[in-house]
Amino acid sequence: MFVIVNIDKLIELRKKQNLSQHKLSLKAGLSGNAVQRLESGANITNQTSNLRLKAIAAALEVDEQELILCNKEGVNPCG
Repeated sequence: MFVIVNIDKLIELRKKQNLSQHKLSLKAGLSGNAVQRLESGANITNQTSNLRLKAIAAALEVDEQELILCNKEGVNPCG
């Protein structure tokens, strides 16, 4: 699976809750730089990263689909 995160939406939701990248990462139970990596454009290409996105969505109290811009299978599926 290949997922592209909607970076603008992630930033918008994080700022709406007055959370820094670090604080959101910790609230989601992740390493301190997990949100920073996603906001810098890291794509999700494996199950572990997908679980991180689910944790961030839960910490923001939104459905994870709100944070996904593209979710496809295959080589270069979203481009």
